[in-house]
Amino acid sequence: IEGAAVDCPSSEILKRQDELRMERLRMEAEVEAWALSSCWDVKCASEQYFTFETVAAENGNEGGGKLRDRDNGALTAASTVEEVEAARCLAELIEFAILRLMRLGDLALMEQGGALNPIR
Repeated sequence: IEGAAVDCPSSEILKRQDELRMERLRMEAEVEAWALSSCWDVKCASEQYFTFETVAAENGNEGGGKLRDRDNGALTAASTVEEVEAARCLAELIEFAILRLMRLGDLALMEQGGALNPIR
């Protein structure tokens, strides 16, 4: 174990193991928190995209922010597909964020003595 001498007492080795385990948990929690923060940033940015679609629809553009075909005024299929794909990606991102929150709960409970996460 790093930081413990070869001829040190076993209590010192066990203490050092506990310190290393806590440090590993702390570092893992930092990574999970960073991933969750990134998810939140994307979610907030996507609100602007969906707000634009809603405001455009309220202002009389029936297709929201969709483009219309100049020849016959029909909505382009590409814009609808893009909106559905954006919503699908956002849903996947939120699912990923939920998993990060659950993992952060697991890590916090491990630091407090290894209690089981009641959400799981």
